[in-house]
Amino acid sequence: MAGGGGVLPLPPAEYLRELAAALQEYQWLYEHRFVTFFTDGCYAAVPAQWQAAFRTASAAELRGMVFGAVREDWPPSLRAFVATCQRLGLRKHRAAPTDGAKPCSGVLSRNLCAKKVHEVERLAGAIEHVARAAPEGVEVVVDVGSGGGYLPTMLAHGYGRTVVAVEASQENNAKAKKRNAAIGKAVSGGGRVACLPVFLRPGMSAEDLKAVILSECGVALPPGASCLTGLHACGDLTPLLLQLFVGSAVFTSLCVVGCCYYKMGWPAPQFPMSRACAELGLDGGIGPRAAKLGCENAEKWGTMGAEEWAQTERLSMYRAVLEVVLRELYPDHGEELAVRGGIPTRHGVAKGDFGGYARHCLERLKVRRGDLSSSAINEPADAGGRVVASQPAAALAPAAPLPSHEELNARMADYAGQAHELMAWLTLRECVAPLLEGVFIADRVQYIAEHAPHAAAAVEVVFDNTVSPRCYAITAVKGTAEPKAS
Repeated sequence: MAGGGGVLPLPPAEYLRELAAALQEYQWLYEHRFVTFFTDGCYAAVPAQWQAAFRTASAAELRGMVFGAVREDWPPSLRAFVATCQRLGLRKHRAAPTDGAKPCSGVLSRNLCAKKVHEVERLAGAIEHVARAAPEGVEVVVDVGSGGGYLPTMLAHGYGRTVVAVEASQENNAKAKKRNAAIGKAVSGGGRVACLPVFLRPGMSAEDLKAVILSECGVALPPGASCLTGLHACGDLTPLLLQLFVGSAVFTSLCVVGCCYYKMGWPAPQFPMSRACAELGLDGGIGPRAAKLGCENAEKWGTMGAEEWAQTERLSMYRAVLEVVLRELYPDHGEELAVRGGIPTRHGVAKGDFGGYARHCLERLKVRRGDLSSSAINEPADAGGRVVASQPAAALAPAAPLPSHEELNARMADYAGQAHELMAWLTLRECVAPLLEGVFIADRVQYIAEHAPHAAAAVEVVFDNTVSPRCYAITAVKGTAEPKAS
Protein backbone atom coordinates (compact mmCIF):
# COMPACT_ATOMS: atom_id res chain seq x y z
CA MET A 1 0.00 0.00 0.00
CA ALA A 2 2.96 2.34 0.28
CA GLY A 3 3.33 5.29 -2.04
CA GLY A 4 -0.35 5.90 -2.71
CA GLY A 5 -1.35 2.52 -4.10
CA GLY A 6 -0.75 3.60 -7.72
CA VAL A 7 -3.40 6.33 -7.63
CA LEU A 8 -1.08 9.19 -6.75
CA PRO A 9 1.32 9.78 -9.66
CA LEU A 10 4.17 10.50 -7.21
CA PRO A 11 4.95 10.03 -3.49
CA PRO A 12 2.64 12.43 -1.61
CA ALA A 13 5.21 15.07 -0.56
CA GLU A 14 6.71 15.21 -4.05
CA TYR A 15 3.24 15.19 -5.60
CA LEU A 16 2.22 18.17 -3.47
CA ARG A 17 5.26 20.13 -4.66
CA GLU A 18 4.40 19.45 -8.30
CA LEU A 19 0.75 20.36 -7.72
CA ALA A 20 1.69 23.59 -5.98
CA ALA A 21 3.78 24.73 -8.93
CA ALA A 22 1.04 23.94 -11.46
CA LEU A 23 -1.86 25.33 -9.47
CA GLN A 24 -0.12 28.58 -8.68
CA GLU A 25 0.43 29.09 -12.42
CA TYR A 26 -3.21 28.40 -13.24
CA GLN A 27 -4.87 30.01 -10.23
CA TRP A 28 -6.87 32.27 -12.55
CA LEU A 29 -8.96 29.23 -13.46
CA TYR A 30 -10.21 28.40 -9.99
CA GLU A 31 -10.25 31.66 -8.04
CA HIS A 32 -13.69 32.63 -9.39
CA ARG A 33 -17.12 31.01 -9.19
CA PHE A 34 -18.31 29.99 -12.64
CA VAL A 35 -21.44 32.13 -12.25
CA THR A 36 -19.25 35.26 -12.24
CA PHE A 37 -17.83 34.49 -15.70
CA PHE A 38 -19.32 37.69 -17.13
CA THR A 39 -19.39 39.90 -14.03
CA ASP A 40 -15.72 39.23 -13.23
CA GLY A 41 -14.53 39.18 -16.84
CA CYS A 42 -13.00 35.74 -16.37
CA TYR A 43 -12.25 35.08 -20.04
CA ALA A 44 -9.85 38.01 -20.17
CA ALA A 45 -7.41 35.93 -18.08
CA VAL A 46 -7.26 33.23 -20.78
CA PRO A 47 -4.08 33.76 -22.86
CA ALA A 48 -4.78 35.40 -26.21
CA GLN A 49 -3.26 32.47 -28.14
CA TRP A 50 -5.58 30.07 -26.33
CA GLN A 51 -8.59 32.23 -27.14
CA ALA A 52 -7.62 32.20 -30.82
CA ALA A 53 -7.33 28.39 -30.74
CA PHE A 54 -10.73 27.99 -29.11
CA ARG A 55 -12.47 30.11 -31.75
CA THR A 56 -12.05 27.27 -34.26
CA ALA A 57 -12.30 24.38 -31.79
CA SER A 58 -15.38 22.18 -31.93
CA ALA A 59 -17.28 21.08 -28.84
CA ALA A 60 -15.77 17.60 -29.24
CA GLU A 61 -12.25 19.07 -29.35
CA LEU A 62 -12.93 21.06 -26.20
CA ARG A 63 -14.19 17.98 -24.38
CA GLY A 64 -11.17 16.03 -25.57
CA MET A 65 -8.84 18.21 -23.51
CA VAL A 66 -10.12 16.47 -20.38
CA PHE A 67 -8.53 13.25 -21.64
CA GLY A 68 -5.36 14.87 -23.01
CA ALA A 69 -6.39 15.27 -26.65
CA VAL A 70 -5.03 18.41 -28.33
CA ARG A 71 -4.73 19.74 -31.86
CA GLU A 72 -1.26 20.01 -33.31
CA ASP A 73 -1.87 23.61 -34.35
CA TRP A 74 -2.74 24.71 -30.82
CA PRO A 75 -0.15 26.93 -29.09
CA PRO A 76 2.60 25.10 -27.14
CA SER A 77 1.51 26.70 -23.86
CA LEU A 78 -2.02 25.29 -24.21
CA ARG A 79 -0.71 21.84 -25.11
CA ALA A 80 1.66 22.02 -22.12
CA PHE A 81 -1.28 22.93 -19.84
CA VAL A 82 -3.25 19.90 -21.00
CA ALA A 83 -0.20 17.64 -20.63
CA THR A 84 0.43 18.91 -17.10
CA CYS A 85 -3.16 18.23 -16.09
CA GLN A 86 -2.89 14.72 -17.49
CA ARG A 87 0.41 14.04 -15.76
CA LEU A 88 -0.71 15.27 -12.35
CA GLY A 89 -4.36 14.25 -12.40
CA LEU A 90 -5.45 11.48 -10.04
CA ARG A 91 -5.79 8.10 -11.73
CA LYS A 92 -9.41 7.11 -11.45
CA HIS A 93 -9.19 4.32 -14.01
CA ARG A 94 -7.44 1.98 -11.59
CA ALA A 95 -10.20 0.19 -9.71
CA ALA A 96 -9.37 -1.47 -6.42
CA PRO A 97 -9.32 -5.27 -6.52
CA THR A 98 -12.58 -6.94 -5.52
CA ASP A 99 -11.20 -10.42 -4.83
CA GLY A 100 -13.13 -11.90 -1.93
CA ALA A 101 -15.65 -9.05 -1.75
CA LYS A 102 -19.12 -10.33 -0.96
CA PRO A 103 -22.14 -9.17 -2.95
CA CYS A 104 -24.57 -6.72 -1.39
CA SER A 105 -27.66 -8.56 -2.55
CA GLY A 106 -30.89 -10.04 -1.31
CA VAL A 107 -32.04 -8.63 2.01
CA LEU A 108 -28.80 -6.65 2.39
CA SER A 109 -29.67 -4.57 -0.68
CA ARG A 110 -33.31 -3.99 0.28
CA ASN A 111 -34.42 -0.38 -0.47
CA LEU A 112 -30.98 0.58 -1.75
CA CYS A 113 -30.47 2.29 -5.11
CA ALA A 114 -27.88 0.85 -7.50
CA LYS A 115 -25.34 3.54 -6.55
CA LYS A 116 -25.61 2.76 -2.85
CA VAL A 117 -25.38 -1.00 -3.47
CA HIS A 118 -22.19 -0.39 -5.45
CA GLU A 119 -20.68 1.80 -2.71
CA VAL A 120 -21.59 -0.47 0.19
CA GLU A 121 -20.41 -3.62 -1.56
CA ARG A 122 -17.10 -2.17 -2.70
CA LEU A 123 -16.23 -0.30 0.50
CA ALA A 124 -17.14 -3.24 2.73
CA GLY A 125 -14.75 -5.39 0.71
CA ALA A 126 -12.01 -2.78 1.04
CA ILE A 127 -12.55 -2.53 4.81
CA GLU A 128 -12.32 -6.29 5.13
CA HIS A 129 -9.06 -6.27 3.17
CA VAL A 130 -7.61 -3.57 5.43
CA ALA A 131 -8.83 -5.34 8.58
CA ARG A 132 -7.11 -8.56 7.60
CA ALA A 133 -3.86 -6.69 7.00
CA ALA A 134 -3.79 -5.39 10.60
CA PRO A 135 -1.13 -7.24 12.64
CA GLU A 136 -3.54 -7.99 15.51
CA GLY A 137 -6.61 -8.29 13.32
CA VAL A 138 -9.76 -6.21 13.87
CA GLU A 139 -12.43 -6.95 16.45
CA VAL A 140 -14.53 -3.79 16.12
CA VAL A 141 -15.21 -1.49 13.16
CA VAL A 142 -16.33 2.06 13.95
CA ASP A 143 -18.27 3.65 11.06
CA VAL A 144 -18.56 7.41 11.55
CA GLY A 145 -21.33 9.25 9.72
CA SER A 146 -23.13 5.95 9.17
CA GLY A 147 -26.40 7.44 7.92
CA GLY A 148 -29.09 4.81 7.52
CA GLY A 149 -26.75 2.01 8.56
CA TYR A 150 -26.25 0.45 5.13
CA LEU A 151 -22.50 -0.13 5.44
CA PRO A 152 -22.67 -1.37 9.07
CA THR A 153 -25.35 -3.96 8.25
CA MET A 154 -23.25 -5.20 5.31
CA LEU A 155 -20.17 -5.52 7.51
CA ALA A 156 -22.12 -7.22 10.30
CA HIS A 157 -24.29 -9.60 8.31
CA GLY A 158 -22.06 -10.03 5.29
CA TYR A 159 -18.72 -10.37 7.09
CA GLY A 160 -19.69 -11.16 10.67
CA ARG A 161 -18.12 -7.98 12.06
CA THR A 162 -19.00 -6.10 15.23
CA VAL A 163 -19.74 -2.55 14.09
CA VAL A 164 -20.43 0.67 15.99
CA ALA A 165 -22.49 2.97 13.76
CA VAL A 166 -21.84 6.59 14.81
CA GLU A 167 -24.45 9.00 13.47
CA ALA A 168 -25.52 12.44 14.71
CA SER A 169 -29.03 12.30 13.23
CA GLN A 170 -31.64 10.72 15.51
CA GLU A 171 -33.82 10.03 12.47
CA ASN A 172 -31.04 8.17 10.69
CA ASN A 173 -30.26 6.21 13.84
CA ALA A 174 -33.88 5.10 14.12
CA LYS A 175 -33.83 3.95 10.48
CA ALA A 176 -30.55 2.11 11.01
CA LYS A 177 -31.85 0.26 14.05
CA LYS A 178 -35.01 -0.74 12.23
CA ARG A 179 -33.08 -1.90 9.18
CA ASN A 180 -30.57 -3.88 11.22
CA ALA A 181 -33.31 -5.59 13.22
CA ALA A 182 -35.13 -6.62 10.04
CA ILE A 183 -31.99 -7.97 8.40
CA GLY A 184 -30.97 -9.74 11.59
CA LYS A 185 -34.23 -11.70 11.53
CA ALA A 186 -33.74 -12.69 7.91
CA VAL A 187 -30.06 -13.65 8.10
CA SER A 188 -28.81 -16.34 10.42
CA GLY A 189 -25.62 -15.77 12.35
CA GLY A 190 -23.67 -12.64 11.47
CA GLY A 191 -22.16 -9.95 13.61
CA ARG A 192 -23.59 -7.05 15.57
CA VAL A 193 -24.46 -3.41 14.92
CA ALA A 194 -24.57 -0.93 17.81
CA CYS A 195 -25.98 2.49 16.91
CA LEU A 196 -24.47 5.50 18.66
CA PRO A 197 -26.31 8.85 18.28
CA VAL A 198 -23.46 11.28 18.89
CA PHE A 199 -21.97 14.28 17.10
CA LEU A 200 -18.17 14.11 16.81
CA ARG A 201 -16.72 17.53 17.48
CA PRO A 202 -13.29 18.77 16.37
CA GLY A 203 -10.76 18.06 19.08
CA MET A 204 -12.53 14.95 20.33
CA SER A 205 -9.94 12.31 21.19
CA ALA A 206 -10.01 8.62 20.40
CA GLU A 207 -10.08 7.92 24.14
CA ASP A 208 -13.17 10.13 24.51
CA LEU A 209 -14.89 8.27 21.67
CA LYS A 210 -13.85 4.93 23.14
CA ALA A 211 -15.41 5.88 26.50
CA VAL A 212 -18.67 7.02 24.90
CA ILE A 213 -18.95 3.81 22.88
CA LEU A 214 -18.42 1.70 25.99
CA SER A 215 -20.91 3.64 28.13
CA GLU A 216 -23.62 4.03 25.49
CA CYS A 217 -23.28 0.80 23.49
CA GLY A 218 -21.51 -1.59 25.86
CA VAL A 219 -18.87 -2.24 23.20
CA ALA A 220 -15.22 -2.17 24.26
CA LEU A 221 -12.68 -1.05 21.67
CA PRO A 222 -9.68 -3.33 22.20
CA PRO A 223 -6.35 -1.49 21.81
CA GLY A 224 -4.68 -2.39 18.54
CA ALA A 225 -7.71 -4.20 17.12
CA SER A 226 -10.16 -1.49 16.01
CA CYS A 227 -10.77 -0.10 12.54
CA LEU A 228 -12.06 3.40 11.74
CA THR A 229 -14.11 3.99 8.60
CA GLY A 230 -16.49 6.40 6.90
CA LEU A 231 -18.40 6.28 3.62
CA HIS A 232 -18.31 9.77 2.09
CA ALA A 233 -17.29 11.38 5.37
CA CYS A 234 -18.26 14.93 4.49
CA GLY A 235 -16.34 18.17 4.94
CA ASP A 236 -14.38 18.27 8.21
CA LEU A 237 -15.33 14.71 9.14
CA THR A 238 -12.57 12.98 7.16
CA PRO A 239 -9.79 15.14 8.71
CA LEU A 240 -11.27 14.40 12.13
CA LEU A 241 -11.14 10.65 11.43
CA LEU A 242 -7.50 10.93 10.37
CA GLN A 243 -6.69 12.81 13.58
CA LEU A 244 -8.41 10.10 15.65
CA PHE A 245 -6.43 7.45 13.79
CA VAL A 246 -2.96 8.96 14.23
CA GLY A 247 -3.56 10.30 17.73
CA SER A 248 -4.14 7.06 19.63
CA ALA A 249 -3.33 3.37 19.74
CA VAL A 250 -7.07 2.63 19.86
CA PHE A 251 -7.34 2.49 16.06
CA THR A 252 -4.74 0.58 14.10
CA SER A 253 -6.48 0.48 10.71
CA LEU A 254 -8.33 3.05 8.65
CA CYS A 255 -10.45 3.04 5.48
CA VAL A 256 -12.25 6.31 4.72
CA VAL A 257 -13.77 7.91 1.62
CA GLY A 258 -14.04 11.67 1.91
CA CYS A 259 -16.23 14.09 -0.03
CA CYS A 260 -17.43 17.70 -0.21
CA TYR A 261 -14.09 19.37 0.50
CA TYR A 262 -15.79 22.76 0.18
CA LYS A 263 -17.95 22.02 3.23
CA MET A 264 -14.99 22.22 5.57
CA GLY A 265 -15.18 25.19 7.93
CA TRP A 266 -13.47 27.87 5.81
CA PRO A 267 -11.06 29.41 6.50
CA ALA A 268 -10.29 25.75 7.05
CA PRO A 269 -8.26 24.76 10.11
CA GLN A 270 -8.35 21.24 8.61
CA PHE A 271 -6.47 22.33 5.49
CA PRO A 272 -3.66 21.93 5.07
CA MET A 273 -3.24 19.02 7.47
CA SER A 274 0.34 18.10 6.66
CA ARG A 275 3.46 20.10 7.36
CA ALA A 276 4.69 19.50 3.81
CA CYS A 277 1.56 21.05 2.32
CA ALA A 278 1.55 23.98 4.75
CA GLU A 279 5.11 24.88 3.79
CA LEU A 280 4.06 25.21 0.14
CA GLY A 281 1.58 27.98 0.95
CA LEU A 282 -1.27 26.33 -0.93
CA ASP A 283 -3.79 27.44 1.66
CA GLY A 284 -3.35 30.99 0.40
CA GLY A 285 -4.80 30.18 -3.02
CA ILE A 286 -7.05 27.20 -2.36
CA GLY A 287 -10.32 28.09 -0.66
CA PRO A 288 -13.93 26.91 -0.87
CA ARG A 289 -14.27 27.81 -4.56
CA ALA A 290 -11.29 25.69 -5.51
CA ALA A 291 -12.47 22.93 -3.17
CA LYS A 292 -15.87 22.92 -4.88
CA LEU A 293 -14.23 22.65 -8.30
CA GLY A 294 -12.17 19.75 -6.94
CA CYS A 295 -15.43 17.85 -6.48
CA GLU A 296 -16.29 18.04 -10.18
CA ASN A 297 -16.41 14.85 -12.25
CA ALA A 298 -14.10 15.77 -15.13
CA GLU A 299 -14.56 12.41 -16.85
CA LYS A 300 -18.31 12.97 -17.05
CA TRP A 301 -17.69 16.37 -18.62
CA GLY A 302 -15.36 14.84 -21.18
CA THR A 303 -17.82 12.13 -22.21
CA MET A 304 -20.91 14.30 -22.67
CA GLY A 305 -22.83 13.75 -25.89
CA ALA A 306 -23.90 16.57 -28.16
CA GLU A 307 -27.37 16.89 -26.61
CA GLU A 308 -26.08 16.98 -23.04
CA TRP A 309 -23.36 19.46 -24.03
CA ALA A 310 -25.96 21.78 -25.56
CA GLN A 311 -28.11 21.53 -22.43
CA THR A 312 -25.12 22.25 -20.21
CA GLU A 313 -24.17 25.25 -22.36
CA ARG A 314 -27.68 26.67 -22.19
CA LEU A 315 -28.05 26.31 -18.42
CA SER A 316 -24.53 27.59 -17.76
CA MET A 317 -25.31 30.66 -19.84
CA TYR A 318 -28.60 31.12 -18.01
CA ARG A 319 -26.90 31.08 -14.64
CA ALA A 320 -24.01 33.34 -15.66
CA VAL A 321 -26.31 35.93 -17.24
CA LEU A 322 -28.64 35.73 -14.25
CA GLU A 323 -25.66 36.76 -12.13
CA VAL A 324 -25.26 39.85 -14.33
CA VAL A 325 -28.92 40.73 -13.72
CA LEU A 326 -28.60 40.12 -9.97
CA ARG A 327 -25.55 42.37 -9.66
CA GLU A 328 -27.37 45.13 -11.55
CA LEU A 329 -30.51 44.89 -9.42
CA TYR A 330 -28.84 44.28 -6.05
CA PRO A 331 -25.37 45.86 -6.21
CA ASP A 332 -25.06 45.95 -2.40
CA HIS A 333 -25.53 42.21 -1.93
CA GLY A 334 -22.92 40.76 -4.29
CA GLU A 335 -22.67 37.01 -3.69
CA GLU A 336 -25.13 36.99 -0.78
CA LEU A 337 -28.18 36.17 -2.89
CA ALA A 338 -29.74 32.75 -3.22
CA VAL A 339 -32.97 31.36 -4.63
CA ARG A 340 -35.48 29.72 -2.32
CA GLY A 341 -35.87 26.14 -3.47
CA GLY A 342 -32.61 26.32 -5.40
CA ILE A 343 -31.67 27.31 -8.93
CA PRO A 344 -33.71 25.26 -11.44
CA THR A 345 -31.47 22.94 -13.47
CA ARG A 346 -33.46 20.26 -15.26
CA HIS A 347 -37.23 20.49 -15.30
CA GLY A 348 -39.98 23.08 -15.56
CA VAL A 349 -38.66 26.63 -16.06
CA ALA A 350 -35.17 25.27 -16.79
CA LYS A 351 -36.52 23.97 -20.10
CA GLY A 352 -38.05 27.30 -21.12
CA ASP A 353 -36.46 30.54 -22.25
CA PHE A 354 -34.20 32.73 -20.15
CA GLY A 355 -36.96 35.23 -19.39
CA GLY A 356 -39.07 32.60 -17.62
CA TYR A 357 -36.04 31.11 -15.87
CA ALA A 358 -34.84 34.49 -14.60
CA ARG A 359 -38.27 35.67 -13.45
CA HIS A 360 -38.69 32.42 -11.50
CA CYS A 361 -35.37 33.08 -9.73
CA LEU A 362 -35.92 36.80 -9.15
CA GLU A 363 -39.27 36.18 -7.47
CA ARG A 364 -37.71 33.72 -5.00
CA LEU A 365 -34.61 35.54 -3.84
CA LYS A 366 -33.31 35.45 -0.30
CA VAL A 367 -30.10 36.55 1.38
CA ARG A 368 -27.59 33.75 1.69
CA ARG A 369 -25.93 33.31 5.08
CA GLY A 370 -22.80 31.42 6.06
CA ASP A 371 -20.52 29.74 3.52
CA LEU A 372 -21.07 31.43 0.17
CA SER A 373 -19.21 28.69 -1.67
CA SER A 374 -22.03 26.16 -1.45
CA SER A 375 -25.10 26.13 -3.65
CA ALA A 376 -27.14 25.26 -0.58
CA ILE A 377 -27.99 27.65 2.22
CA ASN A 378 -26.06 26.75 5.35
CA GLU A 379 -28.51 26.43 8.21
CA PRO A 380 -27.49 27.14 11.81
CA ALA A 381 -26.92 24.19 14.13
CA ASP A 382 -27.67 23.72 17.80
CA ALA A 383 -25.10 22.78 20.44
CA GLY A 384 -25.30 19.16 19.33
CA GLY A 385 -24.55 20.01 15.72
CA ARG A 386 -28.13 19.42 14.57
CA VAL A 387 -29.75 21.74 12.06
CA VAL A 388 -32.36 24.14 13.43
CA ALA A 389 -34.92 26.26 11.60
CA SER A 390 -33.55 29.27 9.72
CA GLN A 391 -34.72 32.81 10.31
CA PRO A 392 -36.81 34.59 7.65
CA ALA A 393 -34.72 36.14 4.88
CA ALA A 394 -34.22 39.86 4.87
CA ALA A 395 -36.44 41.88 2.53
CA LEU A 396 -34.71 42.79 -0.70
CA ALA A 397 -35.11 46.16 -2.37
CA PRO A 398 -33.91 46.15 -6.00
CA ALA A 399 -32.07 49.18 -7.33
CA ALA A 400 -34.45 49.22 -10.32
CA PRO A 401 -37.80 47.63 -11.25
CA LEU A 402 -37.57 43.93 -12.05
CA PRO A 403 -37.07 43.46 -15.81
CA SER A 404 -39.94 42.11 -17.87
CA HIS A 405 -39.85 38.71 -19.54
CA GLU A 406 -38.96 40.36 -22.85
CA GLU A 407 -36.26 42.55 -21.31
CA LEU A 408 -34.63 39.54 -19.73
CA ASN A 409 -34.57 37.67 -23.03
CA ALA A 410 -32.98 40.73 -24.62
CA ARG A 411 -30.32 40.67 -21.88
CA MET A 412 -29.53 37.07 -22.75
CA ALA A 413 -29.21 38.02 -26.42
CA ASP A 414 -26.50 40.51 -25.44
CA TYR A 415 -24.31 37.62 -24.24
CA ALA A 416 -25.38 34.80 -26.56
CA GLY A 417 -22.29 35.16 -28.75
CA GLN A 418 -20.04 34.31 -25.81
CA ALA A 419 -21.49 30.87 -25.08
CA HIS A 420 -18.59 29.07 -26.78
CA GLU A 421 -16.11 31.09 -24.73
CA LEU A 422 -17.91 30.13 -21.52
CA MET A 423 -17.77 26.43 -22.41
CA ALA A 424 -14.07 26.66 -23.32
CA TRP A 425 -13.34 28.27 -19.95
CA LEU A 426 -15.43 25.71 -18.09
CA THR A 427 -13.55 22.91 -19.86
CA LEU A 428 -10.22 24.38 -18.78
CA ARG A 429 -11.54 24.32 -15.23
CA GLU A 430 -12.55 20.67 -15.59
CA CYS A 431 -8.97 19.88 -16.64
CA VAL A 432 -7.71 21.45 -13.40
CA ALA A 433 -10.34 19.82 -11.15
CA PRO A 434 -8.46 16.49 -10.64
CA LEU A 435 -5.37 18.44 -9.55
CA LEU A 436 -7.36 20.28 -6.91
CA GLU A 437 -8.78 17.04 -5.56
CA GLY A 438 -5.26 15.65 -5.63
CA VAL A 439 -4.14 18.38 -3.23
CA PHE A 440 -6.68 17.33 -0.58
CA ILE A 441 -6.00 13.61 -1.01
CA ALA A 442 -2.21 13.94 -0.98
CA ASP A 443 -2.26 16.36 1.97
CA ARG A 444 -4.20 13.80 4.01
CA VAL A 445 -1.96 10.87 3.08
CA GLN A 446 1.13 12.96 3.87
CA TYR A 447 -0.40 13.87 7.23
CA ILE A 448 -0.57 10.17 8.10
CA ALA A 449 3.04 9.71 6.96
CA GLU A 450 4.19 12.57 9.22
CA HIS A 451 2.20 11.59 12.31
CA ALA A 452 2.05 7.79 12.07
CA PRO A 453 5.36 6.85 10.41
CA HIS A 454 4.89 3.12 11.06
CA ALA A 455 1.57 3.09 9.18
CA ALA A 456 1.38 1.89 5.59
CA ALA A 457 -0.92 4.45 3.93
CA ALA A 458 -2.37 4.31 0.44
CA VAL A 459 -5.03 5.74 -1.83
CA GLU A 460 -7.32 3.28 -3.56
CA VAL A 461 -10.02 3.73 -6.18
CA VAL A 462 -12.83 1.79 -4.53
CA PHE A 463 -15.77 2.91 -6.68
CA ASP A 464 -16.45 3.18 -10.37
CA ASN A 465 -16.22 6.95 -10.73
CA THR A 466 -19.04 6.99 -13.29
CA VAL A 467 -21.27 5.61 -10.53
CA SER A 468 -19.79 7.44 -7.54
CA PRO A 469 -17.39 10.30 -8.44
CA ARG A 470 -15.86 10.64 -4.96
CA CYS A 471 -14.22 7.28 -5.40
CA TYR A 472 -10.96 7.50 -3.44
CA ALA A 473 -10.43 5.63 -0.18
CA ILE A 474 -7.52 6.55 2.08
CA THR A 475 -6.39 3.36 3.79
CA ALA A 476 -3.77 2.87 6.47
CA VAL A 477 -2.59 0.09 8.75
CA LYS A 478 -0.23 0.74 11.66
CA GLY A 479 2.74 -1.50 12.30
CA THR A 480 3.17 -2.65 8.70
CA ALA A 481 5.67 -0.11 7.32
CA GLU A 482 9.14 1.18 8.01
CA PRO A 483 9.24 4.76 9.34
CA LYS A 484 9.23 7.29 6.50
CA ALA A 485 11.43 10.35 6.25
CA SER A 486 9.29 13.43 6.70
